[in-house]
Amino acid sequence: MGAKTRRSAALATVLTLAGGAVLTAQTPALAAAGWELKAMAVDKAHATTEGEGMTVAVLDTGIATDHPDLNGRATEGRDMFGEDVSGEPWYGWHGTSMAGSVLKVAPEAQVVGYRVIRDEEDPNYSEEPEYTTQEDLGEGAELNPTAAGILEAVQDGADVVSMSVGDGGLVLQGYDAGVAWAVEQANAQGVVVVASAGNEGGEDEDGYQQDNEVSFPAAYPAVISVAASTPSGGRADFSQVHNYNDVAAPGVNIESAKNTGGRETVNGTSSAAALTAGVVALVKSANPDLAPRQVSQILESTASQSGAHDPKLGFGVIDAQAAVAEAGETAAEETLLAPTGYDGPAHFGPGDDGTPASSGVGLDSEYLVIGSVLGIPGLIAVLVGIGLLVSGTRAKRPAA
Repeated sequence: MGAKTRRSAALATVLTLAGGAVLTAQTPALAAAGWELKAMAVDKAHATTEGEGMTVAVLDTGIATDHPDLNGRATEGRDMFGEDVSGEPWYGWHGTSMAGSVLKVAPEAQVVGYRVIRDEEDPNYSEEPEYTTQEDLGEGAELNPTAAGILEAVQDGADVVSMSVGDGGLVLQGYDAGVAWAVEQANAQGVVVVASAGNEGGEDEDGYQQDNEVSFPAAYPAVISVAASTPSGGRADFSQVHNYNDVAAPGVNIESAKNTGGRETVNGTSSAAALTAGVVALVKSANPDLAPRQVSQILESTASQSGAHDPKLGFGVIDAQAAVAEAGETAAEETLLAPTGYDGPAHFGPGDDGTPASSGVGLDSEYLVIGSVLGIPGLIAVLVGIGLLVSGTRAKRPAA
């Protein structure tokens, strides 16, 4: 691949907070602070492990490492934009929140932040793709910062990669072959990759149904895609609905660390993914030799609706206690699959994780009405046109 080759789809968009953003909660509290830990049985899992020996890479907007909630266990890795802006007041708003959620679940783990996206308050924030040169790929191949961040985290010894970010597209618009390739490299090295399902599964502020687009990196094979759940165990109304969703975790009214100090209450699949990354750290701490595929299967088989996958919650809400217990009883796979060359958007990774090939979710009544109103007259017009064409052809035939 040449020096100026981009490992990306032609219509790729920049990875932003849009698909996995943490949202300040506007609704009254639905549960007591810290409800998410009990909902996932994290307190019981802590009797076995608190994430000792694990490193979680948080690929986000950077981390305010001096926040008290981070317990001195968060450090900053490379800024993949090559900038030095950690002193800015907007720096690390989203990333600090995510780091806090990881450590809430796995307080003895180490968190390393890699800045791969920009906070929206960043003066250089843009919705246009940004690329960086990664010499390790050979010939100076260009990668977007997220792909480069994954490779950097793996090289630095991360056990888990947490990505509470996303972009989307109706087909493969948000797909980036460089990120897909980097995920494969991580998996081949035994690193578990977790991502948020996205927040465009409900209505926007004007009451219109959002697009519920395919969201990357959640949609890449070998990534654990996490939907957001409520205190009752149902889907949060903003959480995106797709067949690639693997599990769910709490995502509403989550008390979260602020980059400027203190806490705020937030909603989002971002928090759900970060909490899940913390659970993965617990699972890997209980059995460090587990392959990524095994970790995914353990989360799924011990979740609230194991054996009954649906595109809203995957296999259901995570049960950290059950997952840690199963991890301790699971024989680790002896070898991992070696990374392979990547030639396009084909399935790769360690094989089928048991997720069904398709699931029926019904039709959205609003779209059905719109389709009927617009589609039926069009179909009639086409049929009339065909009829006229046939009649005209017959009329031009010579008499026998």
